[in-house]
Amino acid sequence: MRFLKMNTVRNLDTGSIQTWTYAYIFSVFRLGRSMESMRAAQTTINLLDPVLRTTLTVGHLNRALFLLVDHYIWLGKVGIMKVDKKWDLTSSKFYFASIVLSIIRDLYALYVTFVRVHHECKSEDEVGRNSLRLKLILLYYCFKNNPEATIDLLRNVCDLPLPGSKLGYFPNHNGFVGLCGTISSLVGVYQVAFPKMKLRP
Repeated sequence: MRFLKMNTVRNLDTGSIQTWTYAYIFSVFRLGRSMESMRAAQTTINLLDPVLRTTLTVGHLNRALFLLVDHYIWLGKVGIMKVDKKWDLTSSKFYFASIVLSIIRDLYALYVTFVRVHHECKSEDEVGRNSLRLKLILLYYCFKNNPEATIDLLRNVCDLPLPGSKLGYFPNHNGFVGLCGTISSLVGVYQVAFPKMKLRP
């Protein structure tokens, strides 16, 4: 019995160490991503387009702050220091803001495509005669001609309920949030597998 107890304690200690190690590696990875977001903000602040400059720069900063706060929360979870639970909501606010700004950027990219397709396909007089029908057709070609923005918009919209449910903006239903998270992950994998489908800048 004594041998079994000692063996059990040893296994628990080993498992705890492995869990802590994986968590530490993951935390360092997220801290690196935070620094990448800060560097990205330094780049996008020089963009000439005011909409892209604002949405991308502020979005990168919010994402960097979200990851930094999330890193701070991790310190509390592993018992290194005491962390107030309010920081979890603060992290969700930064994350939510970064997603909203990304959605605005996606919609702006699609709007620019819509205007370009509008001028290429039809004259102003024809649009006036068949306004609704032509706008629907142009909207279709807008999504078709800018699949990068379309896919990115889908991913960001699916990401929105993740922090939004914590903030009370969406129903806190595990099935709904889980489905959105799954779709977002699949779209993200698709963007990684096909880099041309990633929206730039």
